[in-house]
Amino acid sequence: MTEFMNFEGPTFTMQVPTNWFITSSPTLQAVFVAPTSVAGNQPVRPNIIVSIRRLKEETAAQTVAAAVKKDQQTQYADYQILKEIDNSADDISGFSRQYTWHKTGENTRVVQTQTFYVARKILYTLTGTRSADVEIPVIDEIFTRMSNSFKVHDFEDLPEANADQPINP
Repeated sequence: MTEFMNFEGPTFTMQVPTNWFITSSPTLQAVFVAPTSVAGNQPVRPNIIVSIRRLKEETAAQTVAAAVKKDQQTQYADYQILKEIDNSADDISGFSRQYTWHKTGENTRVVQTQTFYVARKILYTLTGTRSADVEIPVIDEIFTRMSNSFKVHDFEDLPEANADQPINP
């Protein structure tokens, strides 16, 4: 059974497995990587990346997801959508998509689950990546729990800024 802990990021909190490797950067991104004890010897080690960026104007997560989908359809070989979910709630616009694509040169299929949240002109993107070649149901369960636990802090004190400024609550 996987144990979880709270991860406090800039303006957000989420639950993450206690045995996953965590890195963070000054550009306000966090990367969570499964240990080999969970992932085994997969061609793609399961991971979730959280990225944050300011938007120039208020935009719905669904609009962002549509633009990203258009890019992915041209960039990823054999791109196929598995499911899409509107997960907006309260003052936060949200959208999730799970899709698969072929990683050329490595003869590997990749499954990615991408969730977009928009709150107060800030875009949060959670991208979970795993190999499609090996079925490990616990990985999808972990991805779901991490995404579902994602909460934006009440950041009323965060000053409004343009899209080029970093987020420093």
